[in-house]
Amino acid sequence: MDLRGWCSLLVALAGCDRVFDIDQRAPADAPPDAPKLGDWRMVSAGELHTCGIRADDQLWCWGNNTDGQLARDPATLPESLVPARVDDAAWKTVAAGLTHTCAIRTDGGLYCWGSNEYLQAGTSASVADVPVPTRVGTDTWREVSGGQATTCAIRSDGSIWCWGYGLSGGLGTGLTTTSSSVPVAIASTKTWQMVSTGVQYSCAIAADDASLWCWGYNGFGQIGDGTGANRSLPINIAPGTRWLAVSAGEQSTCALRDDGRLRCWGQGDHGQLGDGTNPFARYTPQPVGLDDDGWVSIEVGLARACASRSDGSLMCWGRNDQGQLAARRGLAIQSSPVEVEPQRGAWRTVAVGGVHSCVIDAFDNLWCAGNGSRGQLGDGEGGARKRPSQIAGLWTAVKAGDDFTCALDTSSTLHCWGNNNLGQLGDGARLARQAPVQPAVPAPITRFEVGGRHTVAVHVEELWGWGYAGYGQLTITGNIDLNPTPFAKAQVALGAHDHTCSVDPNNALACWGRNDFAQLGRSTQTLTEPMPVQIGVGEVWSTVAAGQLHTCAISATGLWCWGLRSFGALGDGSLTPEVQATPLKILPTAPKRIAASTFHTCAVRADDSLACWGYNGFGELGNGTLSLTASPTPVVGPSTWLEIGVGEQASCGITMDNQLYCWGSNSRGQLGDGSLTNRLVPTRVDETAWQSLSVGREHACAIRDDKSLWCWGDSTTGQIGDGKTWRSQLVEVAAAP
Repeated sequence: MDLRGWCSLLVALAGCDRVFDIDQRAPADAPPDAPKLGDWRMVSAGELHTCGIRADDQLWCWGNNTDGQLARDPATLPESLVPARVDDAAWKTVAAGLTHTCAIRTDGGLYCWGSNEYLQAGTSASVADVPVPTRVGTDTWREVSGGQATTCAIRSDGSIWCWGYGLSGGLGTGLTTTSSSVPVAIASTKTWQMVSTGVQYSCAIAADDASLWCWGYNGFGQIGDGTGANRSLPINIAPGTRWLAVSAGEQSTCALRDDGRLRCWGQGDHGQLGDGTNPFARYTPQPVGLDDDGWVSIEVGLARACASRSDGSLMCWGRNDQGQLAARRGLAIQSSPVEVEPQRGAWRTVAVGGVHSCVIDAFDNLWCAGNGSRGQLGDGEGGARKRPSQIAGLWTAVKAGDDFTCALDTSSTLHCWGNNNLGQLGDGARLARQAPVQPAVPAPITRFEVGGRHTVAVHVEELWGWGYAGYGQLTITGNIDLNPTPFAKAQVALGAHDHTCSVDPNNALACWGRNDFAQLGRSTQTLTEPMPVQIGVGEVWSTVAAGQLHTCAISATGLWCWGLRSFGALGDGSLTPEVQATPLKILPTAPKRIAASTFHTCAVRADDSLACWGYNGFGELGNGTLSLTASPTPVVGPSTWLEIGVGEQASCGITMDNQLYCWGSNSRGQLGDGSLTNRLVPTRVDETAWQSLSVGREHACAIRDDKSLWCWGDSTTGQIGDGKTWRSQLVEVAAAP
């Protein structure tokens, strides 16, 4: 696994368990003016994909397919905005996991496909992805539930078998040290009526006495036994209580008692327990809402839940920052149950995924709401922005972070949008925004910079900062600063990633924040350094660019770089992955522009030519090859350049005649040329005149000569800013071809 893989945080999902029928009774005859009768009989939602089965037993999937979870080759179909048929087989039930899918055919055969990183696809082969339905064992099965890294299923004899990640006890075998690529029986002799799998834990209801049992990870009390200790064996929850249904979510669980009352427990910071509060966690089952009866089903997803009532109404609660509840659209967190679009009538089936939800109405029509960035709403919209999309307003500067964006308008007011999980938008919240919002920092802003997950800006004579501060990049020792705070004097140049650098009015350079690879130019290599460290005393500095693990800066005497010499990112001719703790001169003449990313760097040289160096696995160096280089290497194509920006695996630049070109990885449309094809040489975006640009991890933004702002590429967290990433009202899934 590469460095990014080791450093990545595990993205969790849940709500990928069995989808319950809200009303098992056949709908009454439709009135003359009723909607056209659809033909969907079940739906299941994963993190960024959805699958459904029609009345003819045909299985369809849509949304993200980067791991093959749609049962198509990701190389030819990275995502589908409308339903795509899996095959010609007849299917009985389907369960969409985080990034994999499992389904049972009408003959009882169980098949899985998609991500197999944790062996959750149930194939003995050690492969990362399984892009075609692959049979799991030779037994016949009754039910299956796919979680984040584990899958559990009930065999025809009523026994439960699990496979995948088992290090938290998630396989229910009594072991916490092994995972399994093939089904293993949980340690119980009971027979079971249902099972639900979340993030490294599962819950099941016994067939004989309707008792509830859970096992696996329990860090937030999601097991419900009153502790926070993991359980490698099934443990009885609320002994003596009879249960009808259970749903295991990300880190929270809800279950329906046989008296029609609903209980939830586990993590509650987004109101997903439905008790009117936002607690860190509840370790035992708690009443939902007014604790009345009349509940008939429950489905839990990522930080939210939905349940139906006997009158056919659907109630949801929890996280709603991306419209995923399709209810009370003004509230980002809904801690009490609210009804979903009552004007549409009764609902029959609900599926709750990562950041979207889908429901089937009484006429078998399928509707979805929430984030549609990978096409998971199935309405033909969403997906990667392969062409520039305009953000309303007039703008003078733009900066793209990992998955958020900030821009300065013509009144010198700062606006930000996109991912906000660490407060990087500065609006005092931790909720993603798909359209610009103003950080709580006064205007005018004269200069600003975004890091991977934090933002800094200059107001009058002060430097303000907000967002993730875990490495000391905001000169504080806490992890998150939701509210913009002044912390230093005004600066004339800024650079940021997981560390922050600045050039002051006296042309002195200082850096602070993450320093485990000496990216601050300091040999101590501490992970956190909140105090500014002056670098290159005596040099007259003008510009600084902070990559993830290295830094480059321009002085009057040339270009200097320091930090991790990985893949040749420093440009000194060496490919040896060593730490360079002090500035090393790379170019003897000062370049005009410099840009640094994860493992590659580019510079506009004094003669206006463009050179890049470092990692080149996707063509991001623009030299027509995939070979990395440890020294500045000319970019082919146009000979003179005005601006340069680099992302994780892509680069963009503006030529002297104001034409915009991009090259490198195009997996999310970040090259803006209308395709998803990687480019080894600069490829022109369009024929418009451009003046400035910035490249994020998998998206890019640029300002035209008329001061209009355009963004393209990945839109998962709203970083494009065009307001089209998620829907807060239900939209109908497009008719299958």
